[in-house]
Amino acid sequence: MTLNSAGMNQTMETENLDQTQAAPLADVELPEVWAARNGVTPDMARNWVKKAVLPSVKVGKRRMVNCVLWRQHLAEMEWVS
Repeated sequence: MTLNSAGMNQTMETENLDQTQAAPLADVELPEVWAARNGVTPDMARNWVKKAVLPSVKVGKRRMVNCVLWRQHLAEMEWVS
């Protein structure tokens, strides 16, 4: 880490992060893939898509989870502990 004249951190170091383990975030993905990544059953994810709990978009014949809108929704939520 380097400090500028004001004592502010100019660079951010990655502390032993294994970049090979981090998967890139997809903009859209199948409900089954979304379910596996988020620890819910595929049936539950498909039902959430069907009931519009999860935002989705139709790509060809498949309905895909719109992960961009989902992340945006989560970012805009007011989290109360």
